[in-house]
This record gives sequence, structure tokens and C-alpha cells, in this order.
Amino acid sequence: MRTASFVTLLILVSASSAFTAITPGPVIANGQSLPVVADLDGNGLDDIILSRSVLLNQGNGQFVSHDLNLAQTEEVIDWLDLNGDGRKDLLTKDTAGAGPGQPPGATTYRIYLANGPMTYGPGIVINTGGTAVPYIADVNGDGKDDIILVRTLFQGVTEVASEWTVLLSRGDGTFDARPSFQTVPDPQFGRYDHHLLAADLNHDGITDIVFRSVYDLVVLRGTGGGDFVQQKRFLPQAPFGTWSTGLADIDHDGNLDVVMAGARSMRVLFGDGRGGFTRVATASIAKLRSVTVPDYLAAIVGDQAQAPRNFVFGEFVASGRTEIAAGTAEGDVVILAFVQNKLQEVARTATEFILPDIYAGSFLQAGRKDLYVTWNLGYGDPNSPKPRLFTSQPSVVANAVSQSRGRGHASSPPASPLTLSVTASGTCGPANATALTLTRDGMFGIYQDAAQTLETVTDDLGTMYVRLDAPWLSSPIMSTLSPTDRGYEGTTLASTSCGPQSVSFAER
Repeated sequence: MRTASFVTLLILVSASSAFTAITPGPVIANGQSLPVVADLDGNGLDDIILSRSVLLNQGNGQFVSHDLNLAQTEEVIDWLDLNGDGRKDLLTKDTAGAGPGQPPGATTYRIYLANGPMTYGPGIVINTGGTAVPYIADVNGDGKDDIILVRTLFQGVTEVASEWTVLLSRGDGTFDARPSFQTVPDPQFGRYDHHLLAADLNHDGITDIVFRSVYDLVVLRGTGGGDFVQQKRFLPQAPFGTWSTGLADIDHDGNLDVVMAGARSMRVLFGDGRGGFTRVATASIAKLRSVTVPDYLAAIVGDQAQAPRNFVFGEFVASGRTEIAAGTAEGDVVILAFVQNKLQEVARTATEFILPDIYAGSFLQAGRKDLYVTWNLGYGDPNSPKPRLFTSQPSVVANAVSQSRGRGHASSPPASPLTLSVTASGTCGPANATALTLTRDGMFGIYQDAAQTLETVTDDLGTMYVRLDAPWLSSPIMSTLSPTDRGYEGTTLASTSCGPQSVSFAER
């Protein structure tokens, strides 16, 4: 039954060709799920790094397997350039035993410096202190990738913060450690790689870092030399997603934008060149077909919030614009682009995969992005489809960058202040309407005094989301406000020190 459903999906690939911007290419018979994509041998074509080996790209969809000579308990989890020589070094993890200075049972992480094409020196153990996880970013802009150790901090069993330690690379496998600092709990980076979203958001020449937590967009504003200042902006989880987040210039105005996947949707928060986000655009991803799936996957595939699992950037349909390729639960690869001031679907291709994972790389032609598509939930099942390359042939688009406003120019002027009144129904909290005036940075607003913090975010669909934290609340309020002829209004049930009571918000 399972095999038959995959055959049906293959037929759908051909049937959808009229609306196809990418087409099915070679099957990678010895490919696996969750690869690392990088050009290890320097031939201009991306290779596919598996746990302990690499499929070296020979062109035309041909790959040759090469053993990386790692221990059976060790696997490659990412690549980096630790010394700025242009060669891809390897980051691995080994669960066989703890490294020097680490407690028993700790995961050991190593870096292998490339001496030449496909040759590496001995593994250099990263001292993580036993519980930290290493991530990659060039935080000081010297062309050498640095390591950031992120460790979870607990009070009892509750995660209360994360501790970050920046290790500045000296280029020889040793590091200068910056003082550790704390940021929000449960930072949510990319699902499958250890590269952080690190770039210069405000054109000051200093690297910034962007990531999601459960209820916040977090920007670590670089101040130079590997030091950062934290800035948080409230983003509710349900509409804005959490894990799948990216940075790209989607509207070609010279400023980086934040892209995130929600429940069958994609959102772009457009950067203003000052480090803020003034506008947002949303695109829904329709479900155009159903698939027959094994019983053990039915609940997962049926949950539309699972899609898209991840996404990548490239020029897949049209040259000269940045497009987003995302996978749906039922196995479609959807291409989205910002066209005529609207984020919209521009192409779709059916695949034989369920809940696909998508990787972009120069697999078939140097300088052109194609897709490696796989299905990690089916790993180990002999009836699961093998990874496949999907090829792109982008057409030329005239005036593709006509929206450009120039490097660092703000996309729109700062928003005017917002005043919300807060009223509680019980003896805790304000019984009479209390007006709080929020300063706004584009789509975000904040009011803060010694006792309370009120935050808002407004999307392009006419909804305002609010979060209120105050001493009379047992836990912060998160609520949705709808537009009326009087402005935004909404009521929610809150847990207070006096018990449950309703709290109302109204724009004034």
C-alpha cells in the first residue's frame, strides 16, 4: 500500500508540469536524510555530506562516495571556515565519551581543519563545559568563523535562560573567549544546521544575530569584538511559527528581512536598514491535494501546522529576485516571491515525499541553485523514496530590482504612538481603564515602566497581538485584538493573584 502511494505521487509530479518551475531530476540512490551541503573538493559543485562520508559531486547528477575516516560514533554536523583560507573545515559530534575537561556522558564536539581538498588534520576538541552546544558565526567580521557555545540554564526542571559564550577564532584551532552573557530561554535555531543567522542588519559594519524563542523575535545587536546587546520583540507562536527562520533581502531594497514559516504560511518581516522591521507580508500555502500515508504518519501529516518544515532561498523561477522554496506536509515544493508588493506563490511542484526536507545547492551547475529533497521521517524504511534532485531553470526578469531603495534606506517612516486602555474585571488589576501609550518601531509597540510591560505586534492581516506582564498577573497575558470602527479591541481571561478574571484592551 505504501509503495503504491509513492507511485501515485510520482504520477502527480508529471501531472503538475504545467505549473512547474522546478522539475524532477536524478535520484540519489545512496543519499540520506539530514545531509550537510558544501563544496568540499572545490570544483564549484556542492557535495552531499552524510554522517561519516561525503558524496562528491561529479556533475550531471553523478556522485562518488568518499569515506571521511571518522569513528563509528562520530558524525559531521556542519562545516565552517575557522582560519579564513576558503577551505571547508568540518564540525563533528561524538557521543562515545567525554572530551578533556568535560563531565562523564557529555557529547564531544571536534573541528577538523582542512589542509587541502579532502584532507584534514587531527580533530580539535571544543571544550563545551559538558552541556553547551556549539554554533557557528563570524561575529567580528575578520573572515574567520567563530564558535558560540549555548548552554541551557535551569531552576529546578524549569528552563529560565540560555548562557552564551563567544569563542573568537585565532585561526589555528584555538580561541579567545569573551565574557558569557544570558539571553532568553529556549532559543530556537535552524532545525538541521549549526550556522546561526548572523549578518549586519543596520549597516554599521558589525555582525548581528537573529533567532526565535517561543514568544519572541530576538536580535543580538553586535557592538564590536564579539559582544552583543539583546533586543526582544514579541511574536506569538501560533501565527508566526518558531523554528524555521531565515535572513534574506526579499524585496531587494538593500536591507535584510526576516523570513519565518507558520502554519501553512510564510511571513516576511521587512528590515528598515536601521535594525527595525517596519512592514510584514504574509502568504498562505493552500493544500491542493491529499496523499495516502502509513498509519504511523497520519496524525503528523494531518496536522497542517507541521508545514512548511523548512525553506531555502534562491532564484528558482526568475533571475534577479530572491525566492523562497518551502515544502508542504503532503509533499509539494512551493516557490514564493515578493511580486507587485505582495508575497505570493509563483510556482508549485509535486514530489514523492511526505513532509519533505529541502536543501539548496549548486548540484547540477555551478552558480545555479537546485534542490535536494528528502524525507527524514521515512529514513530506514526500504519502501521510502530515495532523495532526489529537483532542477531549476530560472527565466530572466526585467526590472527585477526596481523596488530597490538603496542600501540602508528605511522602508517606511516610524509608526505613530499607540494608546491602549487596560481594564480588569476583578479586584486585582486596574478596575478603571488605564491608558498606556506605546512607542512603536514599525509593526512592534512597547510600553514599559517599573511595574509592567505591554507589548504589541500588528500583522498585515488586520490583527494585533498583545502581551502584558504586571505584578497582579500570575503569568503574562497573551491576547488577540481585532479591528473595529473604534480601533483595536479584545478581551481575554487572565490568571491573577485574586483568581481568574477577564481583562479588556481597547485602542484609544
